[in-house]
Amino acid sequence: MAFLSIQDLCFSYDQSIGCIKLPNLSLEKGQCCALVGASGCGKSTMLECIGLLQQNYSANQFILDNQDVLKLEDKQKDLFRLQNISFMPQNLALLPFLSIKENFSFQIKLLAKHASLHQKQVMLDELLYYAKILSIDMLLDKKPHQISLGQRQRASFIKALACDARLLLIDEPTSALDQHNAIELFKLICNVCKAKQICSIIVTHDTKLVSSIDNYQYNCIDNDSVFIKV
Repeated sequence: MAFLSIQDLCFSYDQSIGCIKLPNLSLEKGQCCALVGASGCGKSTMLECIGLLQQNYSANQFILDNQDVLKLEDKQKDLFRLQNISFMPQNLALLPFLSIKENFSFQIKLLAKHASLHQKQVMLDELLYYAKILSIDMLLDKKPHQISLGQRQRASFIKALACDARLLLIDEPTSALDQHNAIELFKLICNVCKAKQICSIIVTHDTKLVSSIDNYQYNCIDNDSVFIKV
C-alpha cells in the first residue's frame, strides 16, 4: 500500500450546493503531487480536508504511514495532525512580532519540546541552510513586515520544515514570486521531500510549474468540484 492512500474523499459545506471530491490519491515516500485549478474551485478546502482541518468530509479510505485516519477520534486526529502533518498556508504563517530567524526557532521549540538543545540547534542550522539556498539568509534578523511578500513566502516554506512531518501541505507557494524564484522554490520543495522521504501536496494554478509531478486537475462534474489525476 502507498504511504498516503485516499479514496473517495468528499467535502460539502451544505447539501444545497455541490461537493468537493477527490476520488483517488496515492503517494509514496518522497513523492510530490499537485491539486490544480482556478481560484475558487475548492483546492484549498480539499487541502484542509487532507490536513484534518475540516469536519464535514467523508472517505472510504484515508491511510497515512499505515495509520487508518478514519478510525481516529477527534482528539486523536488533532494529535496525529500535529505529529505528522505540516502546513504552509496561503496567508503565510509567520508571527509578525518575531524576526524570521526567531520564527524558525519558535517553531522548533513548539514542535520539538523534548529535543535537547543540541538537537534543536541542528534543526535550526538545517533551516538556515535552506534560507541560504533561497537567498533570504541576509534577512533573518528582519521581521515579516520588513521584507517583501515573495521573501515571506520563502520564509514561510522554510518554517513549515521545522517539524519532522510525514506529509507537507503547501497552499499556493509561488503566487507572489517571479518565475525564477518560483522555479527555485518548487525545486527545493521536491528535493527536500525526496531527501526527507516525506509526501507533499501542492495547491497551485500554475500548471507549467508542476508539469513534472502528478497533477490532480479540477473538473466540474454535475455541479461538483472533482480533482482527477491527469
